[in-house]
Amino acid sequence: GFRYMTQNLSQAFDLALETKDPRYPALHVFCSPTRKLGSDNADCIYMQAWIDGESTYKISGTKGSARMWNIAVQGPRSAIAYGTAVSRPLHEPFGDTPEANIFGHELVTHWDGSFELYIGGERQGQNWLPTTKGSRKIFLRQYFDRWNEEAAEYRIERVGMDAPRPIPTAEQMIEAMQWAGNFVYDAVDFWPEWVWESGDQIDPEALNQFRGRNLSNEKPWSAEAEAM
Repeated sequence: GFRYMTQNLSQAFDLALETKDPRYPALHVFCSPTRKLGSDNADCIYMQAWIDGESTYKISGTKGSARMWNIAVQGPRSAIAYGTAVSRPLHEPFGDTPEANIFGHELVTHWDGSFELYIGGERQGQNWLPTTKGSRKIFLRQYFDRWNEEAAEYRIERVGMDAPRPIPTAEQMIEAMQWAGNFVYDAVDFWPEWVWESGDQIDPEALNQFRGRNLSNEKPWSAEAEAM
């Protein structure tokens, strides 16, 4: 339990400070072999970047070959946690509502898999996602199916940036410390109860067994379902 807490403390300030200003966007990778978070899938790479609904952003790089590839614009947070009947919202930075998505088969790439994706502002280029006044982040997912699949490489920038990110103020540092503290507490407090309440991964009648899943009764995966 303490190890899980320290792993999340290690990423708390990446989220609360180093990548927090949407005027100077940066990508954050949630999980790794030494960083576990909640109910993540070991076959997925989860990433996010904070944005606002007024600016225009560009993500560029190479798409890779993951079996499932998705980039979503996320809006205001939902009051209901997906998978439970309890009105307990997912903790920050999760629980926000998907507003727009693009999947791998929809992305237009060059012959080498390279691409540019614009987010917000006026529609431009072959790949574009709209934003709203409530847009607050971009969520990026890659689900892998084989060992030889290659991960995507991303860069993000705000269109029109002409200066480096300024040094944080004392007020911003205090705010980041409060956010990070809440994040670590919630990461430890929320996920065990959510996994238990949702019943998706734990069978109370078979605690020391892997739960069998009847895939024929499950709904297809969607970014909306997982994000909520």
